[in-house]
Parts: sequence; structure tokens; C-alpha cells
Amino acid sequence: MKKWGIGILVENGPDKHAAHPNRRRICSTPEEMLDAVSALNHPLVGTCWDTGHANMQRLDQYEAIMTLGKTLKAVHIHDNNGEVDQHVLLFQGTMKWEPFVKALGDNEYDGDFTFEACTSVRNVPEPLKRDISKLMYK
Repeated sequence: MKKWGIGILVENGPDKHAAHPNRRRICSTPEEMLDAVSALNHPLVGTCWDTGHANMQRLDQYEAIMTLGKTLKAVHIHDNNGEVDQHVLLFQGTMKWEPFVKALGDNEYDGDFTFEACTSVRNVPEPLKRDISKLMYK
């Protein structure tokens, strides 16, 4: 990491992705993510917030972003129905985007954005893929 300046980010995951039913998945809360960052104790270690995973976990995304503070270096942006990790475009699921966007502003976020709405692009006919990608960008 140090030699090449490559960072490692701890991403939130929903408990629904746990290996066994009715079990917890580590780093499914901001507090657990911060515990992992603290345990690794390195300036190149930070956090990545996945909006879809948080929606499935039913987390307060405003509070989560504020809790992560300056450890937040990247966000994975996509929506879902709150039950399944669907990776659809924004506003096609149940995610409440206003609190999330407000939190980014209040936290003065200046990290990376990765759109993970691949399902919305993959499931359309080839001639429409560019249009869907433009919509996602817009």
C-alpha cells in the first residue's frame, strides 16, 4: 500500500448477504466499519459507502455518512427495493436520496462516485444501452 500509494476501503454490506441465514455480516453498520478502519490503523485505509447495501439494511443514510466523516473516500451509487441488491438506477427503488445527498454536502465529501446500476443497463436492448448510460450520468 505504502509503496504504491494504494488505499484500501472498508465497504458496508447488508446482513442479508451473510453466509448463513439469520446471522450478522461484519461492517454492516458505520460503527463496525470505523472499528475495522481503526484496527487497521493506516492512513491509506478508509471507508466506502454503498447506498444499496445501506437501503437493504434500513440504515439512516444521513447519520451513517456523518458518522463515517472524513474516513469516507468513495461511494457506490445504486438503488433497490430494500430487500434485494438489485443495482438499478436512482429513483427506481425505495432509496430516499435527499438525506444521502444532504449528508454528502454537510460532510464536505470530495471522494469518488461509482455508479453500480449495472442491472438497469444490462437488461435493455443493445441500441438503448447508450441512452440509459447517458441518463445515469445525467
